[in-house]
Amino acid sequence: REVDPRAYQWPMIAFGTAFLLNFLTLLFERESAKFQLALLACYINFLAGLADYLAWKGLTPVFRDTWGQGLHIGRIIMWLHTTPHMVYLLSIISDFSKSKVYLVMAADFLMVVLGIFAHLTTNRVAAVFIYICAFSTFGFVIRSMWHMFDASLEECRNDSSRLSLHVLRVSSVGLWFAFPLTFFTIKLGLVSLGTEEWLWTVGDFLGKVMFSSSLLQGNFLTIEQRRLIAMRIVEEGNRIQVIQELKDLVEQKERFMSSMSHELRTPLNGIIGLSDALLIGSCGDVSEQVM
Repeated sequence: REVDPRAYQWPMIAFGTAFLLNFLTLLFERESAKFQLALLACYINFLAGLADYLAWKGLTPVFRDTWGQGLHIGRIIMWLHTTPHMVYLLSIISDFSKSKVYLVMAADFLMVVLGIFAHLTTNRVAAVFIYICAFSTFGFVIRSMWHMFDASLEECRNDSSRLSLHVLRVSSVGLWFAFPLTFFTIKLGLVSLGTEEWLWTVGDFLGKVMFSSSLLQGNFLTIEQRRLIAMRIVEEGNRIQVIQELKDLVEQKERFMSSMSHELRTPLNGIIGLSDALLIGSCGDVSEQVM
C-alpha cells in the first residue's frame, strides 16, 4: 500500500474525540447559538471521522486520476456534506441575510462538485477550465467568510474580545488556504501519494478542529447578542455618567449654600445687633418714625 494507515487512524481518533466532547456539550447546552454550534460540530466531526475510518478499512480506496494524482472519493464526498455547514456556522455570528448565507453555501457546494468533475474528467483542457471555475467560487466563499466577522467586530466593545475575533477570523479563513496550496503542491508532482494523503489529512483536521476550539466556543455570539451586550455597556456607561453629574450638582449646591451663608452672615449679624441695641435703649432717644 502506498498510503500509511496512520494517515487515517490518527485523524479518526482525533475527530472521534472532538465528536464526544461536542456531544457532551450538546447534552448540557441550552443557549440557541451554542446549541447549534455543538450540534453542527458533532455532525462535521462525525462525518470526518467516518470518512477516515472507511479509508482506513479500505472501503473507500485512494485511486489515481488522469493526472496521476490521488483521488480519495470518500474525502471529497465528506467535503460535499461538511464544508457548507462550516460556512453556515460562521454565518451565525454575522449579519448576513438568509439569502446571502444560502448563496455562499451553494457556492461552496458548487466548488466541491466542480472539483469532483475536474478529477473525473479525462480531458485535461476541460479539467483545467473546471478547476478555474472551482477556484473562482473558492475566492467568493473565502471573501464572504472573511466579511462574516465584520459586524461582530464593529459591535464588539471589549479589546480582548476584538483581538480574539481577529485571531479567529485569520485562523478560520487562513486554514482554508491550506487546501489550494496542497492542491498545487500535488499537481506539480512535488510529493508522493502517501505524502499527499498526509497533507490532505492535516489540512482537513486543522480546518475542522477549529470548530471545536475554545476560541470559537468563547466568541460564538450572534450579532443580536453582541448588539445587546453593546447596548448594555452603553446604558451602564450612561448610568454612571448620570450618577456622576448628580454628585457634581450636589457639590455645587453645597458650595453655593456655603457661599451664600457666608455672604448673608455679616449683614444679618449687624441687623440682629442693631435690634438688640434698640431693645435695650443703647441707641439713646430714637424717634417714633425709626421705631
